[in-house]
Amino acid sequence: PAYFNVGCPLHLDAAGDMVARVVSPLVYLALLWMFFGLHQLLAFSFIRCCQPGSRFQRDGWRGRFAQWFAREASPYRYVTTTIVLLLSAYERMTEAVITFLFSCTAVGKQHVVLFSPSIVCYTGVWMRLVPLFAILGALVLATPAVIVWWTVRLRRNRRLDDEKVRRSLGTLYDHYRPQVVWYQAYQLTRRLVIVGTLFPLAAADQLATLP
Repeated sequence: PAYFNVGCPLHLDAAGDMVARVVSPLVYLALLWMFFGLHQLLAFSFIRCCQPGSRFQRDGWRGRFAQWFAREASPYRYVTTTIVLLLSAYERMTEAVITFLFSCTAVGKQHVVLFSPSIVCYTGVWMRLVPLFAILGALVLATPAVIVWWTVRLRRNRRLDDEKVRRSLGTLYDHYRPQVVWYQAYQLTRRLVIVGTLFPLAAADQLATLP
């Protein structure tokens, strides 16, 4: 695909493009937590430099910067960013899983993935990618249940207003009343139902364009 009128340097076939759309959020997550590790390492080094008698502590602004940098190395920001990234990628992952696993259509003497007809089902590349998309499908189905369990448990334990919990998981329930802390799970389930409901209509329209 092209963004801002710049051609993509990678030449991917249909299967590679589908995998890239699903895996890209996971790559971002890996880079995010690699940066977190680097942040922790630098923060530890700064803390060591700020020990009594060190040059950093004697020099005012450098010492204050080192202490601020160490405070910002808290994992709460990274947990929140991870949750936001996964929630934003949920619909794309749902669409990719349904498209890949449930759109095999007979065309001539073989079955192909309806929205990527160059991928032949039940053989070759399709069989090798089935485990990946099956795992993603299980994650897609499990995510709303995990959110319900997590938020309801926090409410029962009266930890919704706990500062540490709110800083890391608050993005799941901050915008909802305490009685419906699970509402984010409902939003994800609604996306899943909408994609699943509209899929047959899109599939029928796509089928009409095939020779």
